[in-house]
Amino acid sequence: MDSCPQPPEGKEAWFDTCKYLPLGNGVKPGRALKISDPEYSEYARKKNIKGEIQLAVAINAEGTVDAVKVLTPLEQGLDKNAQDAVKQWRFTPATMAGKAVAVQIPVSVTFDLY
Repeated sequence: MDSCPQPPEGKEAWFDTCKYLPLGNGVKPGRALKISDPEYSEYARKKNIKGEIQLAVAINAEGTVDAVKVLTPLEQGLDKNAQDAVKQWRFTPATMAGKAVAVQIPVSVTFDLY
């Protein structure tokens, strides 16, 4: 029998649910305290590449990012820059029943040239 929490219906788990709880089922996300913007790669700038990268982020119970996976890539340099930036983000701890827990969340990073 699987004792690890399963994601709510229609949701996906990107990391081990025994270590990083999926949102829902009483798990409340923390809020962002520090968000740093990713660098635009020179290649993407020259090629006028714009768009959104979808990432899965594993956040520990202290609110720091442990891991980042690219779910929807855009361009290799932008994908890496998005991952590197998100690894620096900090959050208030997510909670379940008032207790800090590690979670996994989806994050979107948008690249746009102005």
